[in-house]
Amino acid sequence: MTDSGPPPPNPAAELERFRVRTRAEILSILRSLMDQNSLVTVYFNGGHDFFLTALLAIDDVGATLTFDRGTDERQNQRLSRAPAARLEAYLDHIRVEFSIGTIATVGFEGKPAFRAPLPPSLLRIQRRESYRVHVPISRPIVCELPPAGATGQPVLAQVRDISIGGVALVDFPAAFQLVPGTVFEHCRLHLSRTEMVMVGLELVRVYRARNALPGASQLVGCRFLHLNAKIEAQLQRLINQLDVDRLAG
Repeated sequence: MTDSGPPPPNPAAELERFRVRTRAEILSILRSLMDQNSLVTVYFNGGHDFFLTALLAIDDVGATLTFDRGTDERQNQRLSRAPAARLEAYLDHIRVEFSIGTIATVGFEGKPAFRAPLPPSLLRIQRRESYRVHVPISRPIVCELPPAGATGQPVLAQVRDISIGGVALVDFPAAFQLVPGTVFEHCRLHLSRTEMVMVGLELVRVYRARNALPGASQLVGCRFLHLNAKIEAQLQRLINQLDVDRLAG
């Protein structure tokens, strides 16, 4: 009889240690997201639709949260018919995720908004690789993927946010095929005009918004592969600098 070794890790079980279930703590986290005017991404229809929003009100007595509508009215209509949605945001660089259901269209301060029951729990994922910073338009970071297709030209995408664990990419060419699980080796990540690192990327999640502009409608979450200590140090310096710039601004 041979020893098969320890069972493989269970990602879902691993995440459970970050789950918050107490009502007081959930309210505190949601209010902090609202007070800091944190950007919140709403994912629905199996991830085919998403848009950026912000929390507008947290009602402890009514046990509801209210959030802003998106800029695309067709997406707003689809969300109002969706049975559930997942919301994701960053609070002090810690990722917060939770699910909502029974999404209703309501009025808020004279404008339409969405309202849903408070989530019974949420995830506050406090891992080193989750310490993530937004990349401002004034300091763009470009990711250059290996050539694809008959043109032999590299595929360029913009980095929306970055952490030690990975990047979120946007602005892909509309025709570029993005499939979760795809691995790209030898990607050039241009940290600045003079600094570039070579990384491997695994496409973890791909979200496409229906009926939105090509390219910009795709949000791609990627995990870094086999980073060495030198590249990790370069990435950490960049993250620290972006954080300093954000606080100074």
